[in-house]
Amino acid sequence: MLNPIRHRSNYSFWLLNAAAYLTWLGILIAALPEIEALPGRTMVLVLFGLFFVGLSVYAFLEERPLQVHLYLLFQLIIAVAISMQVPERAASGISTFLFILSAQAMLFLPLIPGLIWIVVFIAATWAAAFFAFDAIHANDFVAILGGYLFFGTFGAGLRQANEARKHSQRLLAELQEAHEQLRAFTSQAQQLAVAEERNRLAREMHDALGHRLTVAVVQLEGA
Repeated sequence: MLNPIRHRSNYSFWLLNAAAYLTWLGILIAALPEIEALPGRTMVLVLFGLFFVGLSVYAFLEERPLQVHLYLLFQLIIAVAISMQVPERAASGISTFLFILSAQAMLFLPLIPGLIWIVVFIAATWAAAFFAFDAIHANDFVAILGGYLFFGTFGAGLRQANEARKHSQRLLAELQEAHEQLRAFTSQAQQLAVAEERNRLAREMHDALGHRLTVAVVQLEGA
């Protein structure tokens, strides 16, 4: 499991979050003229607010697949609902929202589940375009597909960087542990060497004293 604190200590994670918030704000500002003309503008603004709340919750997600899948599903539903309320920006609006989600999916999920979500996002974009315009131009679709792949690749790159950093930190921790063990073994070896030297000196003193006592006894007996 990926610690969210470790994520939040990574500047690239905050860069992605900042880009998501700015994108949300840009879409909202661009869509405001259309939203003001809608009878259900309050509902649209509520949906925008819910998407913003989702982005804020994302900052505290852990790398638990169920959490990530539920988050992506929630945000997808909100994006689709917004596109249905503002059909003039259906394809561009939903695809821009889902560009963010594609990067987040590849950041928090393994390769295959992340790619599956990107396919779902592409299908949702296509469906939104048909709902609004009954068609989607090939050039637009290719551009949208390229956008999903680009942001997905960006998210996957961040994930690989996080995994490489985790691996480096794990190796550093193991190296520090091995260094501490080596220091402990060295200290034990030094203590053992000192103890052996003391024992050797004690034996030599004992032997020398015994020899002198023997010589003294012999001399006394000879006298």
